Amino acid sequence: MARTSLSNALDNKTPERLHHPRSSSVQSYEEYQTQNTEDLDENETVTDGYKEDPFKPLDNICEDNENILTIRAVAVGVVCGSLVNASNIYLGLKSGWTASANLFASIVGFALLKSCPEFLKHVPFLARDFGPRENNIVQTAATAAGGMSTVYISTFPAMYQLGLMTSPGEDFWRLVSLTAAGGLFGLFCATPLRKFFIISVARDLHLVFPTPSATAITIRNMHQAVGGGKSSIPRRKMKVLCIAFGFALVHRVMSPYAPGILWDWHPFTWYHAFVPSDATALGLESWGWYVEWTPAFIGTGMLVGTNVATYHFIGALLAWGIAGPLLVSYGFAFGTEMNGTGLASYITISDEFSNAGHPSPRYWLLWPGITCMIAVSLTELACQWRVFWYSGKLMWCNLSHLISLASMLIRGKRELPLENIAKPDAIEDPTSAEDQIKTWMWLPGLLVTIILACMVMKFQYSMPVRETFIALFMAFLFSFLAVQSTGATGKTQAPTFWVDV
Repeated sequence: MARTSLSNALDNKTPERLHHPRSSSVQSYEEYQTQNTEDLDENETVTDGYKEDPFKPLDNICEDNENILTIRAVAVGVVCGSLVNASNIYLGLKSGWTASANLFASIVGFALLKSCPEFLKHVPFLARDFGPRENNIVQTAATAAGGMSTVYISTFPAMYQLGLMTSPGEDFWRLVSLTAAGGLFGLFCATPLRKFFIISVARDLHLVFPTPSATAITIRNMHQAVGGGKSSIPRRKMKVLCIAFGFALVHRVMSPYAPGILWDWHPFTWYHAFVPSDATALGLESWGWYVEWTPAFIGTGMLVGTNVATYHFIGALLAWGIAGPLLVSYGFAFGTEMNGTGLASYITISDEFSNAGHPSPRYWLLWPGITCMIAVSLTELACQWRVFWYSGKLMWCNLSHLISLASMLIRGKRELPLENIAKPDAIEDPTSAEDQIKTWMWLPGLLVTIILACMVMKFQYSMPVRETFIALFMAFLFSFLAVQSTGATGKTQAPTFWVDV
C-alpha cells in the first residue's frame, strides 16, 4: 500500500509513539511506518488495525463452524507444497534460490476447496464449507512440505561431492532418515521460537514477517470478498496461475525442438557466422555470454527483485567478463579446447582442472566467491547481536524466576505471595489458553528427536555423538538468524553453507 493511503486511513486514529514495555527504545510511528511499508504494494488496501499495530492478530476474521484440521486441507496443502518443493530443488540446484509455498497454496486452496460445497454436494468430507482457518491449514501444510527441499540443495549435494554418499538409489533410506530427523527437529523447535520471536521480541526487533502477514491478509480478504459478492477475485488469480503454469510447461516441452528460438540465443555465434574473421565473438561465446530463455529463472528474477538480480549480474560480469579472461591471459587459469568448434570451455572442475597447479577459471573463482560469502555471513552474524541479547535477557529473566520460586519452596516459607516473586515481564499471548501448545506437547518430542538424530548420524553416517550435538546446536543457533531475517525482510538469508565451512 502507498504511504499516502496509509496516512489517510489513519488521520483520525494514529498513535503518536510506539513503545513496548520491555523495550528501552521508543520509535515514532512515522519512523516505523517509513521503515516497514516501503515494499508493500501500492494498490493494496487493508482496512483494520493491522496498519495501526502490525503485531496484533488480524481482526474481522470469519469464524469456522466446524473442525479446521481436515483431510482435504492437508491433502491440497501437501500437493501444493510438493509442487513447490520440486520447483525449489530445481531452482536451488541451478541458482541457489527457493520460494515459499504459502501464498501459492493459499490461493490454490481457496480456488479449489471453496467450490467444493457447490459442486460436490454428495461427498461428505468435501461438501462442508471452507473457512479462513481451514485455508490456513492448507498453506501451513504446503509451507512445511515445500520447505523440505533445503537439505536437498545444500547438504546432500555437498555429501555426494565429498564422496560420503554413492547414489540416490542406494542411499534412499539414508536420505529419508536424515530428512525425517531434520524435519522433526525443526518442528519441535518451532514452538519455543514462535513464543520468543512473535510474542516476546517482535516489537523490539520490528519483526513484521512480510510474507506470512501478506498471506494472512490474502486469506482474510479472499473469504471476506465472497461475502461481498467478489468471489471471482481468487478465481481470476487462479486463472493467471494456471496460464503461467501452462505457458512454462509448453515452453519447456517445446524448447528442445527449437533450441535456437525458444531456448538458447547465441548472438555472438550468429555474428561470427556472418563475420568469420572476428575471433572475439567466439571468445565471448566461450565465456558463456548467451541468452537462455528459462521460465524458472525469469520467475526467480521476479521474486528476488531488481536489487538482487542486479548484483547477480554484476558478479557474473566481474567473474566471467573481467577476472576470468585476465586469469587465462596471464596464465593463472586454463581452459580446454572443444574440438572442431573453435570454442573453449572454462567451467570444468574435473580432476585435471581442480588443483592449484592447473586450475580452471571456475575452480579459481570459487575461492574468492566463497570468501566473500563467509565475510558477509560473519558480518551479518555480528550485526544481529540484538537477537542474542534479547534471547539471553529473556532466558536470564526466566531462570531468575525459577530460582526464586525454587528457593522459596525449599525454605518452606511463603513470605511473599506467589505473584510477587521476581519473574520476567510477561507479554500476553493473544492465542487462547486452550489453543496454546503446552510444554509437555513439544519438549518430550524434541528430546526424542535429538536421540533419534544421534542414532541416525551414528549408525548411518558414522558421525560421533558429540559432533551431532554440535551440529544440532548450530542449527538451532542459525535458526535464530533465519527467523530474524525472515521476520524483518521476508527473505531467509541464514548462511547455512557457513556451518559446513
